[in-house]
Amino acid sequence: MNAEKEMRQEVKKYIDTAHVKVVKMMHAMLEIDADNDWWDTMSNNVKADVEKTKKSFAIAGNPISDNEFKSMIEDAEKGNSISLKESKKIWTKRRKALEKITR
Repeated sequence: MNAEKEMRQEVKKYIDTAHVKVVKMMHAMLEIDADNDWWDTMSNNVKADVEKTKKSFAIAGNPISDNEFKSMIEDAEKGNSISLKESKKIWTKRRKALEKITR
């Protein structure tokens, strides 16, 4: 058995007996790691397409933030998709409201 596989088995054993605070911490760390993995596995062509798509949502020359883009993807995955034109209207309103708040 290789060292990585042994370490994984040990970690699993430790998690079963760890204090809940430690389990929560490990869960958060693993969740963050899992969220980052998908991007690292994408080809450069796919990454370029994603960046191009983000730029297509630019409002007044300002590209949408990663959080805004993530929110749009999550909505689409839930089946809450709308046209590009309607989406730009919504994000324009949100951005203008945010700009008023932050001034």
